[in-house]
Amino acid sequence: MSGAVEHLANQLKAAYAAAPKDRKVVCIHLFGIEHAAALASVSKHDVAERAGLSRSYGTELNKAVNLAAYVKIVRPLA
Repeated sequence: MSGAVEHLANQLKAAYAAAPKDRKVVCIHLFGIEHAAALASVSKHDVAERAGLSRSYGTELNKAVNLAAYVKIVRPLA
């Protein structure tokens, strides 16, 4: 597993843990948008899995990376 995957996974894990219970998936999307450039060159499924989430959340990260070119985060989650 690459160092980039580990680094991103640790960041995602922390963000997910800090997110309000009813905003966990939103947190994953915001993370993917904010870190789109770094996520573009790694397996999003590996990042999700290493963060302790279901591997299928890699699909949500991929959607967020694709959206990043079209959206702007205007305020943080919490």
